[in-house]
Amino acid sequence: MTTTFDETGASAQQLSAQILQKIFSEAAQTFDMNAGTVFGNTDVRVIYLSSDIIHAIYDVLKYESGDAWSLILKNCGVIWGKRVSLSLEKELQAATLQKTAALSVDSYIALLEAYFANHGWGKMRFYLDSAESHGIVRANLSNSLFANTLKHLDTPVDFMIAGMLQSIFSGISEQELDCLQVSYQYSGANASEFLISGAERIAALGQLKIHELDPNEVLARLQTT
Repeated sequence: MTTTFDETGASAQQLSAQILQKIFSEAAQTFDMNAGTVFGNTDVRVIYLSSDIIHAIYDVLKYESGDAWSLILKNCGVIWGKRVSLSLEKELQAATLQKTAALSVDSYIALLEAYFANHGWGKMRFYLDSAESHGIVRANLSNSLFANTLKHLDTPVDFMIAGMLQSIFSGISEQELDCLQVSYQYSGANASEFLISGAERIAALGQLKIHELDPNEVLARLQTT
């Protein structure tokens, strides 16, 4: 069974707060200070990165590729999103002996939100009110790692996050999707906002000056494509 945007049914499994804690808490990790290693509950090695690394990555990409740095980061996000999906699958099975496909939509969304928060990307919230009717998922990210670290740029910087969302939702929907950032922190908005929908529909908005429009206006235009 594939988890889709409009999945319902009594057979879908719910995730408790205790299970999320089991998956993401430090208690699920094994620390070996002598060896200098940290492993998660599926024997995946974990590392901790500071915001200085984000600064360095941006500086190198900007120097080497100019404005293409944003596309490179988004492509990195697409690849990383696939790894996130696989990792969450393994961690859920280790904690509950069930697959993500057995989860209700609400539970899968809770799993994703817990992932972003507990891995330090920021506080992510997903909204599915336009998912079934228009095939659009909205996402809101506050305290974004990239936005907080690169706020001196005064421009959208959450391209890796957009790539991750594109990849994750393409996987669970089994469709070719894209993700568009329609607002960003420090532009007067309280958070970075994203719209996830069909790749062709997102591409149809390409001529618009997205960041000069209100996010609700972009959403309304996407709903009519």
